[in-house]
Amino acid sequence: MLPESQLSRLPHDLHLLPLDQLQKHEASLVIHSRLGNPDAFAALLRLVKPHVEAAVGRFQQLTWSEKEDAVQDAYIRLFRSLHAYRHDSSIDAYVRVIATRIAVDRFRSKKRQPTVSLETWMEPAVSPQDIGRGSVEAVADVMEKKGRRRQLWLAIESLPPVHRDLLEAHLKEDLSYEELAQRFDVKVVAVKSRLFRARQALFAAMGKTGIRMTPGRPH
Repeated sequence: MLPESQLSRLPHDLHLLPLDQLQKHEASLVIHSRLGNPDAFAALLRLVKPHVEAAVGRFQQLTWSEKEDAVQDAYIRLFRSLHAYRHDSSIDAYVRVIATRIAVDRFRSKKRQPTVSLETWMEPAVSPQDIGRGSVEAVADVMEKKGRRRQLWLAIESLPPVHRDLLEAHLKEDLSYEELAQRFDVKVVAVKSRLFRARQALFAAMGKTGIRMTPGRPH
């Protein structure tokens, strides 16, 4: 492990450096990240992102949302394990191992529960008046959709305010990331991070009902 006494100064334009130049600062990025430098860790994530996504992407059994969750988990685990990282291998190889293990764990832990996309849960329920004198099956479908939406909103209402308010604005008002950033006076990257955690909390709440949800692709 490199001692922190060997810490070198990082360029001021880290966010502008192409990956081949960023690679030259790998060791310093790790140490600066370990010391709590957010710019260094952001650059480190940009450096390892292709390797994390490639490692997780090999698992075709996972849905798109499960892969996204695995990638985010890999970033978090990387940050928490930086203190244990030894510079005897590249950070790319180190993070590939982390990402692969997370993807394997997710694949093994997938429960045999009905999976419903968030878009399906958000489908507007057709009113009985729209059905006219439809079949019993059609009326039952209306009631199922209404019950499904009610169950979803009850789960959202049970979340902490920081998650609830963001999800309600995103789902009820169909606000984009940029519009949410303006509404809550935060950066777009913060909106994406908070929405990720909010969806995780929502899916955990819905999971208690026996339904495993997937968010589908964000808009």
